[in-house]
Amino acid sequence: MTQPPMRKKQDRAQRITAAAKTQFLEFGLRSTTMEAIARRAGVAKATLYTYFPDKDAVFRAVLMSVASRLKIAAETAFTANGSASDRIAAALSAKYFELDAVLEASPHRAELTHQAVILTGSEITLLSNELQERATALLVEEGWSRAKASDRTALLFACIGGLYKIPAGRERREEQITFLTERLLDESC
Repeated sequence: MTQPPMRKKQDRAQRITAAAKTQFLEFGLRSTTMEAIARRAGVAKATLYTYFPDKDAVFRAVLMSVASRLKIAAETAFTANGSASDRIAAALSAKYFELDAVLEASPHRAELTHQAVILTGSEITLLSNELQERATALLVEEGWSRAKASDRTALLFACIGGLYKIPAGRERREEQITFLTERLLDESC
């Protein structure tokens, strides 16, 4: 039995995106060509161009796929049991660990991260704002004023974003995120 045309098209787009992700991680954005992506995906170059007009569009699709997984991982943590502080720490850890899992083995991590910000800065900002608003809402549910919750989550997200400029392993990073979350979301401060 054959797949419906729309499903087949979605499967092919996913296969192209997965192949492109692997290609970008292995060779970087600059060294990856549309021809190499097509070859890795097992499609003709012309077929690739029917899905994506250029390499930046393919890279953007890869980034949106990763962002979707980050959002799901964070949302799962936000809805788990525990205090707001514990859930926020878990969501931030999940977000960054998902990203680290994608990039950790790539010798092109810096280039890909830099290009991701250039090509999808507004989408990254929107995702971060959504997660920050979700964290604020959790604190408000626990009785914090909206102003104080918003101020603290903004500070927390800025601090944790800065952590990624400092090399650290997963265990150490989780300790840092927990430390910052506990301190900044301590209501007595």
